[in-house]
Amino acid sequence: AAFTSATILPTEAFGQALRATVQAATQTIWIAAYYMSGNISGPIEEFYDAIREKARSGLDVVMLCEYSAGTRPSVRQATLNYAEELARDGITVLFIQGYKSMHKKMIIVDGKIVLLGSSNLTVAGTTGSDEMNVRVDSPAFARQAAADFARLRTQAIPASELK
Repeated sequence: AAFTSATILPTEAFGQALRATVQAATQTIWIAAYYMSGNISGPIEEFYDAIREKARSGLDVVMLCEYSAGTRPSVRQATLNYAEELARDGITVLFIQGYKSMHKKMIIVDGKIVLLGSSNLTVAGTTGSDEMNVRVDSPAFARQAAADFARLRTQAIPASELK
């Protein structure tokens, strides 16, 4: 069996791990994000800069974001506004709508590493709130996460189709 490791990442440690993990990507960065905002600084700004650079260099960077009626309009609008900016850098941004609520916070890198936990991809999620996340280094675990991501992706739509 392949070696597996899991690392607990409280709020600040998660913020620090985000950038390093995506900067090491060589093929894919798949993200399921309940909430993101363009109001960024610090570790989360470094994360978004890194995924934009990876997308511009040709990596497959895909974000699936929440946009259902059960989510506060301010959260939906902030996510949509920032998604349009990220899409200009070549990131594929799709939305889950007409769903109970896609509340996942998961990043799959190169089919080998999974980051998941309670942190939104926001300033608070990486520096302010009391969060708990984990990094799992395991191709087998990543395959299971990728299957879930693929299932969600079949339900996702581009911003132009949102109602």
